[in-house]
Amino acid sequence: MSELGDIESAVIGLIEAVQVNSVDLFAEVKGFSNTAPRDVVAGLRRELKPAAYVVYDGRVSSDPFGVPADPKLSVFAIVESLRGGDEPRAGSALQSGGFDVLGELFTALAGSTIVTDRQLAFVDEHLIAANDTSVIYEQRYSVLKLATITAPTFGGSVISKWRRSGSRFPASTVNSNTHWACRLERSHGRDNFAPPRIQP
Repeated sequence: MSELGDIESAVIGLIEAVQVNSVDLFAEVKGFSNTAPRDVVAGLRRELKPAAYVVYDGRVSSDPFGVPADPKLSVFAIVESLRGGDEPRAGSALQSGGFDVLGELFTALAGSTIVTDRQLAFVDEHLIAANDTSVIYEQRYSVLKLATITAPTFGGSVISKWRRSGSRFPASTVNSNTHWACRLERSHGRDNFAPPRIQP
C-alpha cells in the first residue's frame, strides 16, 4: 500500500475507535474519493448515521526545488436526529450531536502520530450542510512529517548530559585535574574562536 493509503487507513482506524459511554460513536467510517461538497453530502446521507468520510485533499508545494508539501486530509461527519430542532447540532441526553462529534474527532485526531513518522495537525472546520434532521461538518488536517533528530556524539558516545562546571563534553572525557574551555569572543564585529586552554 502507498504512504497515502497507509495514512488514510490509520485515520479511519482512529475514528473507528472513538467511543462514547463504551459505545462506538460512528456507525460507518470509510474513505471517500471525491471532495465536491454535493457528492460528499449525497454519500453521507445514504450511510448509517452517525457516519464519517476520510478524504485525501491533495497537497500544494511552493518549494522552489519541487519538494512535495505535506498531504491534506478532510474528515466529513454527519449526525442525524429525526426529532429535529436543535438535536442534530446540539445533541441530547440520549444522542450525540454535531458539536459532540466535532469535539470527539478533534480529541482523537489532532496531534496524533500515525504511520510512524507522521502527525495530524488540525487546520480548521466548517459547516457543510444542514436541514431539519441532520447536520454535516468538515474538519481539515495537515499530515506533517516528523523531523528525525540525531543526538550529538563525542568520541563515539552520545552526549546526554552537560557537566555543571560548564564543560561541553561528557563527564567521562574530562580529567578531574584539567578543564577544557572553549570561548567565543566578539571583536570588531567579527566572531573569533579562541583555542582551548588548560586551567589548573
